[in-house]
Amino acid sequence: MRWLFFSLLSVLFPLVSHAEVLINELYYDHPGSDEGYEFVELFSADASAVALAGYSIEFHDGSSSVWVALWRATSADTVGAGGLFVVGGDLVTPSADAIDDLGLQNGPDAVRLVRDGLVVDLVGYGPLDSNSYFEGSPAPDVESGWSLARRPDGEDTDDNGLDFDPASPSPGRLNTPRRDVALRAAAETPLCDARPGAGVEVFSFHLSNLGIDAVDPGEVAVRLEDSTGTGAVIAVDAPVTSLIGAGDSVRVEIGLDLALGEHWILATADHTGDERPENGLVKMRRRVGFSPILVSEIMSDPRAGCPEYVELFNANAVSYDLAGHRIRDAAHPGELVTAVSVTIPPEGFIVLTGDAEGLLACFPGLSPGAVLQIDGAWPSLNQTGTGGIADSVIVLDRESIPVERVAYPPQPADERGRSLERVDLFPGGGPHTWVLSRGEKGGSPGARSPFSRPAPSTLARVAVSPNPFDPYHSEILVVSVSARGESERVIVEVFDVSGRRVAEIGTTRVFPSTLVWDGTDSSGRTVMPGIYILACEFVSASMGSRSVEKVVVGCGRKEKPGS
Repeated sequence: MRWLFFSLLSVLFPLVSHAEVLINELYYDHPGSDEGYEFVELFSADASAVALAGYSIEFHDGSSSVWVALWRATSADTVGAGGLFVVGGDLVTPSADAIDDLGLQNGPDAVRLVRDGLVVDLVGYGPLDSNSYFEGSPAPDVESGWSLARRPDGEDTDDNGLDFDPASPSPGRLNTPRRDVALRAAAETPLCDARPGAGVEVFSFHLSNLGIDAVDPGEVAVRLEDSTGTGAVIAVDAPVTSLIGAGDSVRVEIGLDLALGEHWILATADHTGDERPENGLVKMRRRVGFSPILVSEIMSDPRAGCPEYVELFNANAVSYDLAGHRIRDAAHPGELVTAVSVTIPPEGFIVLTGDAEGLLACFPGLSPGAVLQIDGAWPSLNQTGTGGIADSVIVLDRESIPVERVAYPPQPADERGRSLERVDLFPGGGPHTWVLSRGEKGGSPGARSPFSRPAPSTLARVAVSPNPFDPYHSEILVVSVSARGESERVIVEVFDVSGRRVAEIGTTRVFPSTLVWDGTDSSGRTVMPGIYILACEFVSASMGSRSVEKVVVGCGRKEKPGS
C-alpha cells in the first residue's frame, strides 16, 4: 500500500528533479494579438551542450486543474554550454530555435519544464490559489508587452516571486548580460542643437558597464561619426583607458570641429562582444550657422484683457515656413505653433499668441494675416526673474533644433502693458538688446520697432543713431559696434566735454553688437542737454593692444511737430 501511495502521488504531482535546464524567460501577452510572438526561453548552466530529447513544456490554466503539453523536444534540439534555447512563434525576433505557437495565457497561470516525466522547473505567475502551481511564491502577472525574466540568468532560489522580474522581452539573449556597455549623452550635450558659428564642440557622455564582467582598460572606445549635408563623414575615436567595474560608469569627452551647415552625428560605444549593442548608440543633430528667424518683440505682461504675444521676424530674403515648429519658455516643453504651412515673408513679421481675437481687439489696425494663434497651449511667460533674466523664448523647428532662443530682462513693475522690443534686428552672436516699447498701445506687433537697427556696417567700427537724440522724450541712442582684426572686447563709455565719465554703456565680446544709451548718468538721472563724447575702447589681450574710437554725440530737446 505504501508503494501504491507513492505511485499515485507521482502521477498527480510529478517528482521534481535537480535542474540542469531552467525556464529563463516567459513572454505571453503581446500588445494586440499574441499569436506568433509568445516564447519560452530555456537556460543551461552546464559546461557542455545538453540534448533536449525527452524535455517538454507544459501549461496550466489557472481556471482549471490540468496540465497541457505545449511542446516536446526532438532529437535535434540541443542547448549549448551555458547557452539559451528559445521555443516560440514564427514572429519571435530573432527567430526561435524551435518554432511552436504556444498559446500561453495571461495569469494566473503556470508553465513547467518536464524531463522524462519529472518536473525540472516550475514557474507560476499571478494570484494562483494553490502552491502546487508555483515555487515559493508566484511571480507577478506582467503587463502587455513585458516578459517575465529570471535575474540573474539561471539562478534558482525555488521562489518564483524572487527569481523573476518584469522585463523588456529579450529572446535568445541573457537577461543580465555579461558584456554590456551603455552610452548616454550628458546633460550639457543636447541631442538636437544649433550653434551660431563654426568651431569645436565638446561632446560629453556617460559610459556605463551594465554587464556582470568588468571592462578592461582599452577594451572599449567611444566613436563620433559626423555626417554632413555634403556627404562627408568624419570619425573621431576616444579609447577609454580606465577599468570599468560592473555597475560603474566613466565620463567621456570628445571634441569635434563643426563646420557651417547641417550635421548628423552618431556616437557609438565600440565594445567587442557587446550583448546589447543597441544601448551603446546616441544619435544627435547639429545645425551650425546663424538662423534668419529672430524673436523681435515680447509682450509678457499685457494690460488687463489683452493676451501675451511673441513677434517673429524673418531676416532672410526668402519666405520661412513654420509648419511643425514649437515654442516654449525656459521651464516647460514646447507647444506646437502650427501643423500646417504658415510662412513669414522675407523681411516680414508674424505675431504668435494664444488668443488671436483678443490680440486684434487690443491692437486695432493690426492685420489678421500677421497674427497666428498657435495650435498648442500658450507658454506662460515670466515677468520677473533673477540675474537680470526674467525668462526665455525658444523656437524649435520640426526636428527639435532651436532656430531662435533669447533671454529677456524682467519687466519693471510700473510698466505693465508695454512690450519689450529688440534693437539688434539682425542675425548674430552678440548680446540681445531690449527696450520698452514707447508706442501708444504699448507695443508694435506686426511692424518694425522704431528702435530696431539693421546689422552694423563692417566699414565702420562704431555707428550711432539718431544723432543728436532726445532722451527727454524717451528717445534712445543706439550704438552699433563692428570689430576688425584682433579685437576681443569693446568697452563703451560716455564722457562730457570736460573729460568726466558720465556713464558706462556696456561691454561686448561678440561682434557685431548693438548697445543703447537712454541718456542717463551713472546715478540714473537724465543728463543735461549738450555735447558728449562716446568712447569705444577696443581691447586685444593676445596682441597686448588697446585703441579708442570716439564719436561726438548731441543730446538735447528736439522741437516736436506743431510745437
